[in-house]
Amino acid sequence: MSFSIRHALVLSFLALAPALVAQVPRRPRGIYAVVRIEDYVNQQQNANPSITQAQLDSYFDTLYQGFLANPAVSGLTLQVGWRILNPNPPTSSNSYFWNYVDDAFAAVAAWNIQNSTQAPKTIQFIVSPGFSSPQWLLDQLPSCDGLFQTPAQTPPSTCGTATFLGFSEGNGTVLPLPWNPVYKSAWQTFLTALAARYGSNPAFVSIDIGGPTAASTEMILPTDKTSNNPQTQFGVDISPNDMWSLLLAFHYPGMAAYQNTDQAFIDEWDNAIDMFGQVFSGVTLTAPMTADGLPNFSQKFTIPPAFTAYCPSPTMHCAAATTVLSHFVEPTVGGANAKEAMTAGMEAARVGLDLSVPGTKLLTGSTAQFTAPSAQILGGAQFDMSFSMDTLEEGCASTFPPGPGDTPTGCSIPSTCTTDACIPVVCIPQACLAPGVTPATLASYTKFAKSLRRT
Repeated sequence: MSFSIRHALVLSFLALAPALVAQVPRRPRGIYAVVRIEDYVNQQQNANPSITQAQLDSYFDTLYQGFLANPAVSGLTLQVGWRILNPNPPTSSNSYFWNYVDDAFAAVAAWNIQNSTQAPKTIQFIVSPGFSSPQWLLDQLPSCDGLFQTPAQTPPSTCGTATFLGFSEGNGTVLPLPWNPVYKSAWQTFLTALAARYGSNPAFVSIDIGGPTAASTEMILPTDKTSNNPQTQFGVDISPNDMWSLLLAFHYPGMAAYQNTDQAFIDEWDNAIDMFGQVFSGVTLTAPMTADGLPNFSQKFTIPPAFTAYCPSPTMHCAAATTVLSHFVEPTVGGANAKEAMTAGMEAARVGLDLSVPGTKLLTGSTAQFTAPSAQILGGAQFDMSFSMDTLEEGCASTFPPGPGDTPTGCSIPSTCTTDACIPVVCIPQACLAPGVTPATLASYTKFAKSLRRT
């Protein structure tokens, strides 16, 4: 689909559906297909290194149309790194690259015009900063890595990045620090451009709040739990949490409340929520609920009284997350937008964890009686895997593939096995099997993939 036709469709849809551009904030409803744009681009470029931009646009047109043709799908969730959409500084003539997003809005507009008697399909945004920040911005931020060397080398007071290896969600090694003013200003400038381009489009219904983040919009940073521990790149081993302790001491000198606590991250999440409320209007702001993604220091940290039920196992990182959440749910916060709390990584094995699906249900249920969009919190969940293709990972009440703490007796997964298909059937936890079925019942199938084909 050509650029001019795409925009003609978008403009036509706007003209045909003025009722959708209303005072009431737009809200997502139903099941959305998550489109990880960068993964698809890399996949196509690896398959055809000489692929042109026109061919990529054509590929995405077909991809989006395929998702939208599914009657169970209510729309598209575009998950994309900031660096893809903002490859050059705002001062350059080609600051932004909107093709893949324009393709999505055009595909949605076309589907809605062709299916005018059905509920319109819509678009949600998940734009990731952090490790996905554009290189031109990273080049402006001095590194703080000298703090972690022996002997320590004092970095400039304006230092704004730290290097973390082995982050569980991948996607980079150089992380902008959440409180760095240059980083925050550049992120707001980009979001303002995004809002200017799509903010009034009736197909745009929600956007995830992000900023003080790493590889997604979730409240997850490199920690002892989520990254290599120890970090070995500085010559002397150091844990990720100890790196954060040194960074906090350097950037918040003499401020006890910020030493070995998550207070700085709470501040920056509150700031991001307020900033999104200023930049966007008339849509739904989504706050991803993650209880164990921030550094868990040893100090006590108070959980807001109204949120104690959300943290069955009270920790500093859950207290920090619920403190942010307590700010988010305030009716005066978020501007002229609706709000949604969403738990990511939805799996049956995670039910009961702090701020998981039950926490989301608790929050939405407690605000259901309110009528103001800023006070009534919608609920959502993002599947960790494809629920139609990876049924065992999603539906099993025990982790699959099994982790060190729940490996069945006799289970040994070869180091060469990198996909679920080759996992021995003896490694399937009993909790994942139907009543009356045991690992012994499946023994003749040898591998997980064969058991799926034959049962």
